[in-house]
Amino acid sequence: MKSKDEQVIYCSHNQWNKLYLEQSECWYVGAGAAAKNIQKLFEIGFENRLEEIGVEINRIAGNFGMIIHFDKYIVAIVDKIRSFPMFYICDGSKFAVSNSASKLKEEYQLIEIDDVALIEFAMAGYVTGRGTVFRDLYQIQAGEMIIWKKAENELTRYQYYKYFTNQLRTQDESDLVSELDEMTDRVFHQVIDNADGSPIWIPLSGGLDSRLIACKLKELGYDNLQTYSYGLPGNHEAKVARHVAEKLGVPWFFLPLTKDVMRNFFWSDERKDYWDFSDGLCSAPIIQDLPGLLALRKENRIPEDVHIINGQSGDFITGGHIPPWSGKTPFDVNMVVAHLVEKHFSLWSILKTDRNIDHIRQRIMEILGAIDVEVDSNESFSKCIEYWEWQERQSKYVVNEQRIYDYLGTAWQLPLWHDEYLAFWRDVPSHLKLGQRLYRKYLERYDFQGLFKDYRPVVWRWPGKSIGIVGVAQLVGMLLGDRRKDEFYDYAKYYGHYGCFYQIYNLKHFLARARDARSGVSFYVETWLNEKLNINISQLN
Repeated sequence: MKSKDEQVIYCSHNQWNKLYLEQSECWYVGAGAAAKNIQKLFEIGFENRLEEIGVEINRIAGNFGMIIHFDKYIVAIVDKIRSFPMFYICDGSKFAVSNSASKLKEEYQLIEIDDVALIEFAMAGYVTGRGTVFRDLYQIQAGEMIIWKKAENELTRYQYYKYFTNQLRTQDESDLVSELDEMTDRVFHQVIDNADGSPIWIPLSGGLDSRLIACKLKELGYDNLQTYSYGLPGNHEAKVARHVAEKLGVPWFFLPLTKDVMRNFFWSDERKDYWDFSDGLCSAPIIQDLPGLLALRKENRIPEDVHIINGQSGDFITGGHIPPWSGKTPFDVNMVVAHLVEKHFSLWSILKTDRNIDHIRQRIMEILGAIDVEVDSNESFSKCIEYWEWQERQSKYVVNEQRIYDYLGTAWQLPLWHDEYLAFWRDVPSHLKLGQRLYRKYLERYDFQGLFKDYRPVVWRWPGKSIGIVGVAQLVGMLLGDRRKDEFYDYAKYYGHYGCFYQIYNLKHFLARARDARSGVSFYVETWLNEKLNINISQLN
């Protein structure tokens, strides 16, 4: 342990390892080979070599977080998607770095809140840029490294990777599909090598991405597979998943997340411990299948050497977040900002005041200023939107789902975030990503066991067929008015197939807030603010 003004602080949940070389010691989590290669780059000296080192790190694949300690420097690095978050304090002569934001906050007794970051967290569920909700406490961003020079008390931040390019692929669609096919095989052969015969568990949904993972592993002959789904009993995603598993001949089970299961977990000390571990004081924690997996862990039903592989983030990386109007109108940065505000900062409608939105717009413009957008290009809209989505929501909120597996102490892999996938999809023109066009063309050509081309299951949001709910709602509206129709929809949402994420709260509380809340995440954010900061949503409007 260093002096308090120069510390490296670890959280016990993550299994950190240590590497020693001639001039340095390195603590790392994740890919050991990547960590060792990066440590060697810094061993030969890095003054005036940051750009060169950044190019080399950019070529190193894998999910990792690492801290390298020299006599005169401390270096900390995260991978291209921030899959293992790290945090630091830098205030004058004071510097500390850790994989736990909470431990840094406690160690340095931080109490001053960043007001704009607080608004962002309440409106989006995460904090943008390098901030957290506390002043002087920062996060290392995706594709970034920091270097602390001890003698000079000087911090250098360097972003070695951005999900952005002005060099787009020019091959025709058929050639790109073939390239994607070959690349996917390489990626999944590497997944198999990494698993090395250990059990692979796949959270299987009704969507394309987890289905691709299950199909590809089955096709390549990996036999030690287990799939599972979760949610309220009878939900349509689970029905689709079960059909896919049966078609593949892969075992499947269901984790029922009933009202009692979710409430008992959510209001327990265990959930609070998980939130302390996973929120980074900058991102609303994702709980998803954690209650069910914890129950299995307590029953010793999860193999110690299991690898859990989910479908992140096939929907984003293949173009699923590009709006349909992208590239069809002259570029207007204000149109980009308006889209990002509406999509990302709408958890609570009561917070969308002019003052709050002005703060958000300014942050968005600052972040988009880091990329060199060709404003006369048809790609401008999609580049801005995907850059934002990668750096902010995906790397800070969505990828943070992996904390569930870290908390459980299980290994995980993210094949659809593989470095080859990042390099490929970043450079695909937007017209081939719009509506996931190229991805769907690939899946239709692949069509393993008929599970893609002509298999398009409908996942209903409501119990039974959605037309029944919609029809009843329309009738209620005709007879009793729009307000009663909206109330009916709220009841249906609470008791619908995804109601387990609302039934954490009693019906009266839910109905009182449902008009202002966008999703279950809205309620989690409200609870987080109450528990962690003793702040109510109404104080922020």
